[in-house]
This record gives sequence, C-alpha cells and structure tokens, in this order.
Amino acid sequence: MGSLSAQWFNETEDHTQVALEAAIQRDVETTTARANAEIGSQLGSARVEVLQGIEGGSATQYGFNFQTGVAFGSSALKVGGRDLNQSAVIATLAGSSSNTAFDVLIDDVPRARLTAGSSVPIFLEAYHAYQLRLQPVEAVPVAYDSQSRTITLYPGTVQHLRWSADRLVTVFGKAVAANGSPLVNAAIKSSTETGQTDENGYFQVDAAPGETLEFQAGGSPPCTVSLAGVHLEGDYARLGEVICK
Repeated sequence: MGSLSAQWFNETEDHTQVALEAAIQRDVETTTARANAEIGSQLGSARVEVLQGIEGGSATQYGFNFQTGVAFGSSALKVGGRDLNQSAVIATLAGSSSNTAFDVLIDDVPRARLTAGSSVPIFLEAYHAYQLRLQPVEAVPVAYDSQSRTITLYPGTVQHLRWSADRLVTVFGKAVAANGSPLVNAAIKSSTETGQTDENGYFQVDAAPGETLEFQAGGSPPCTVSLAGVHLEGDYARLGEVICK
C-alpha cells in the first residue's frame, strides 16, 4: 500500500493562479489514478478532477466546479472574483495611459491588475479596514494618484474606488521670448510638475500630450507654449526652439 503524488503551481503576471496535481494510490484492493487542475483568475475559480481505477475496468469519474461572484453597488456592477466573501471592492481605472498596467495593492499585497478602461471586483472579509493604492507594474512616465485610500467593509458592502492614469511625455527644448532672447532661469509649470530653464533657456519637463506649459521669468508676466500637434518619439518630444507667447 502507498501513494505517490506530484504538484505544480504557477502565478502569472496578472495574478492568475494555476495549480496541477497528479497522484496514484494503491490500497489492499485497488489501484487508483487521480488528476486535478485548479485555476483562479479575476473571472472566478474553476476545478476539474478525473479519477480512474487501474484494475477491473472501472469507469472513469469526472468532476467539475466553477464559482464566481457578483458585486453590485450604487454605481457599478461587476461579475468575477475568486476569493468570495460577504463584501467587495470594485476598482476602476480611467485615463489615457491605456498601455500601462497597474497592480491594485490591498494592505501592500497585490490582489488584481488594471489597465485604463478596465474594472475588477475584489471580494474581501467584512468587519475589516483596508488600505488600497495603485502601483505601476513598470517604471513609466504616467500621472496617477499614488496615495493610499482607507475603506471599512461590512457584510453586504460594495465600495467603488476610481482612479485615473494619464500618459506623460518628457519634453525638452529652448524657450525664447517674442524678441528672440532666451527665457533665463524661468519657472515652468505643467499639469503634473514644475521645472526651470537654465541660463540659456533650455528646459526639460514631464507633461501630458497636447497640454500648455506656462513660463515665468523674474517679475515678467507669464507666457505659454502649447504642446498641441507636437511630434512624439515614444515617450519623448524634441521641441527645439519655441516662442513663449
């Protein structure tokens, strides 16, 4: 009598978990082979099992189980989730950074993955407070809210949290006034950060595509440079010499 088994487990980049197991068991009467597979993803969880007796022409037995959840709040309804509980969070990401993936961290543990335009339900235990935040999977220029958000869940509670992630590009060039003189040591303001030109008017700053940069040198009135129609080279834009108007 005895048994022998082997197991394999893998978790993909989007936190889908796959587990496989195969076993053979011998007792005083029969020899039995068994295999099962489990998968857990943002859509739900499934398990398939096959049992086969080796001797005596035993019939093959099959088993299949699938479960998912429905999270319904005042402003959203989502189907999915693998760890079902009495309360849930629906995480939604909007914005223009469609190629950037974010992990949803709950108490600093990645629980789901989002891209702009997607939404996912995450089921959690009730009577707990949780800290949620986003973290980009790769270091890319993107503007998003990185602050933690605290929620408290009770049985039947569905919280809908929304984030936005917008693409940024690094622009560099030389800013000059209308008379052609460089804007020396001028303060620069974009929608996401501030910067400063050097003693020759050269600058580099992160900004959203198509927005307007504001420059102010000393006590002079502010002037602007529009990025509308600027040619992008990936995440960079070479402006050359630009006139601040």
